[in-house]
Amino acid sequence: MGSIRRAPRTNRWEARYRDPTGRQRTATFARKGDAVAFLAVTETVKRRGEWLEPEASRITLRQWHDRWWPTVENSDRAANTLVQYESILRVHVLPHLGDRRMATLHRIDVEEWLAALRAGALGSSATRTARTLLVMMLSSAVESRILRSNPLAGVKVARRGPTRAKQALTIPQVEALADAAEPYRVLVLVLAYCGLRPNEAFALRRRHRDDFGQLVVEEGAVEVRGRITATDGKTHRARVVPLPRSPASLPRSWSGCWSPGPRDRRRWCLPIRWAARSVCATSAVGSTRLRHMPGCQSGSRRTRCATRAPR
Repeated sequence: MGSIRRAPRTNRWEARYRDPTGRQRTATFARKGDAVAFLAVTETVKRRGEWLEPEASRITLRQWHDRWWPTVENSDRAANTLVQYESILRVHVLPHLGDRRMATLHRIDVEEWLAALRAGALGSSATRTARTLLVMMLSSAVESRILRSNPLAGVKVARRGPTRAKQALTIPQVEALADAAEPYRVLVLVLAYCGLRPNEAFALRRRHRDDFGQLVVEEGAVEVRGRITATDGKTHRARVVPLPRSPASLPRSWSGCWSPGPRDRRRWCLPIRWAARSVCATSAVGSTRLRHMPGCQSGSRRTRCATRAPR
């Protein structure tokens, strides 16, 4: 229990109590009744486990971000993920909410913020990532007894429209595209027939192809601020991918022919799109669409093969 006394110098009433950590704290009031009521509320909140530090009410979101972000940087998240998080926080979160005191954030405030992001033509994926990051930041504040509750709890971001079936290229289109995309023929075939992610294909070396016509996928290579960085892949596990007939018939020296560089994405992306314009009558062919080929051949419900014949 706390105690109440009148300060001899100021003639004001002091409510003294100890916080859950044992630290002595004091609050002053002009009337004794206010001090008694404050002390009663404080003791009740302490028993419920809902006590918050008085200084917490003055902490802004930007100040908490500066303390919280190093814990994210030192986590086991991939380097490119951290770059994406940092960009979204810097562009879409802190400019809008950074100067707000976290204690004054309410559900309507974050709902208006999300609505402003959607009205600004920000994509659904980036909007969901921004919401996730703010949830992580506020949840950390709740667990650190800076906030009593998370105003974003239960707030979701709806997807924009139904998911459309993905259009995959036919086998003749892939073969024609590979021939027209020299010197990136091997890259096109591996992406199309093996279903590898681009960063996994960039990390392939000669040692990743065994004598049984299989690829051992164990790492990835991503571009982070202009430099290539090795990662352990999205699933964090190595896997074996069988090579179909077309890539398997290539010579043993096939791997390493597209060794990644700082501008590698720009080097291979444009030639493939130019080749696709002449072969498939469209330039909307990228690594993601090529990855749909294995699902198309296996009869995946979410992937639909293109019916346009190669020209």
